[in-house]
Amino acid sequence: MLRALVDAAERFRREGELPPTGYKPKVPKWIVNLEKGRPYLEGPYTQKEVRAFLAPDRQRSGTPSKKNLKPYLLSDDARYALGKAEPGKEEEARLLHEGFLTLLEEAHRETGLLELAQLLAFLKSSDVEQIRERVGPRDLVQFRVEGKNLTEDGAVQAFWAEYLARELMAKNRAYCAICGKEGPVLRILPREVVVLGQKCQVSSFNRDAYTSFGKTQTENAPTCFACGSDAVDALDYLIRAERHRRALVSNPEASGLENQLAVFWLDKKVELSYEDQTYDLETLLGSVLDNAGGQTGPPAELSQLDSLLAVPWTARTSALNIDQSCFYLAVLSANKGRMVVREWFEASVGRLRENLRAFLEGQRIVGPLGEEPQVFSIPALLDALKAGDPNLTQDLLRAAYLGLRPREGLLGVALRRFRNPRVLQNPRALHPLAALLKLALTYGREEVKSMERLDSGRKEPAYLCGRLLAVLEEAQQRASGWSLNSTLTDRFYAATAAAPAANLALLLARAKVSHLPKIRREGRGYREIEGFLEEILSYLDAQQGFPSILNLKAQAEFALGYYHQRAEFRRKS
Repeated sequence: MLRALVDAAERFRREGELPPTGYKPKVPKWIVNLEKGRPYLEGPYTQKEVRAFLAPDRQRSGTPSKKNLKPYLLSDDARYALGKAEPGKEEEARLLHEGFLTLLEEAHRETGLLELAQLLAFLKSSDVEQIRERVGPRDLVQFRVEGKNLTEDGAVQAFWAEYLARELMAKNRAYCAICGKEGPVLRILPREVVVLGQKCQVSSFNRDAYTSFGKTQTENAPTCFACGSDAVDALDYLIRAERHRRALVSNPEASGLENQLAVFWLDKKVELSYEDQTYDLETLLGSVLDNAGGQTGPPAELSQLDSLLAVPWTARTSALNIDQSCFYLAVLSANKGRMVVREWFEASVGRLRENLRAFLEGQRIVGPLGEEPQVFSIPALLDALKAGDPNLTQDLLRAAYLGLRPREGLLGVALRRFRNPRVLQNPRALHPLAALLKLALTYGREEVKSMERLDSGRKEPAYLCGRLLAVLEEAQQRASGWSLNSTLTDRFYAATAAAPAANLALLLARAKVSHLPKIRREGRGYREIEGFLEEILSYLDAQQGFPSILNLKAQAEFALGYYHQRAEFRRKS
């Protein structure tokens, strides 16, 4: 994964997307301008009022001390940048400001920039006091000299990279685990990344059991500065860029480990051409991870992907072989300040096309009211399950991108949700669950197409029993004039889906006495109901009647039979 991130850093820098080494976007609350030696203060700004600046950054934690200052060059909070003290912490502010000045002096010596000399002169003068009084200790302060943002100067950026390398290198030499070259290696990685609101270490060795041969921290997974900083910079960019990140599970009330963030990218940017339109392949491949955000129907990009998977792909650049391009995906969680990699894989686009086609085809199913068959993104499917189990996320990701059949555990969770009476009466909740059951049951099989909607020729006993329950429910609804708040399904679905023989005969006898005569007398579609009953019961008789007990797969057949038959009734109405 780290090797792929280093390669990604090269791509993103070439495209102008990645900040310089050791930099990240920051939004200052105050900007101190120096014009001809005279200071004036801009602000306070909010994140919406001023653009983010690319500014130096590094990992910083623990209680400040002479051995633990770690100032950021040219852009830091007011304790460092101006010596602004928090109440009762005047000595700490003095120490932090001294560290900031020492770093500036070192930068001036190595770069020789006159603007740095001007800034140092201001910070050591009495003029700084009028600025210090107006800002808060934790406010981020940025400096601008003669209209120039010094953090954007190439010499300053080179100095910061060299300074970090000196600060972070271990004493020992080793072979870098990423590039394989021998040389100095990092003691710790340059900085953390923010995963779902938590600052996280990318690598951490916080127990003696994780270390070897007396080495400390990242020396146990040796990485040179160039590879380590590129990997962290690329991962930080992927996490921040809306184009490359998707929240798969984001529950504010859940633990950090339950929430999951996916980041994805291609080894090169690829644009598809089809019927005079251009599509961004990276966005299309990531659409399986999109969250519909409460809208009806799948996200727009997922619908486009579903359509484009049925036609040949041609790159806008004719020399590019799309199928050989490589797709990468990582699923991350945060756990008490440490990053957890829940899933990592890479796959060629050629392989991905076949797998995604099978995944979408496997789950495509008619709507609960008889609407045209639809597909769902992975977050929509996970939301329907309401389970919070990371293994379910893994199952769906591997089915979508790697072509692996979902495990039986997915079927069990989906069935438990499906038979909930509240879910059975909620079309928006029921539809993605039916899609999951179809995916688990038919993925990679011949019946994947015929099971998109009612299959009147299917003679599986469990499927027929599910259809029969839907017919009996429809007879009850018609007899009542569709005025019932609760149907026989609400009371009997769970028991009937597990043991059809113990319940269906009773429900059928009740319908013949209470419901069928009434809808026959009142002309409420008796012939249609009678036709379905004769068809289903004749098939069941040929299969030796109602099955006694249904296993998980048979219960899924039952659920789909019930769902398909009810959707057919709704379509006709």
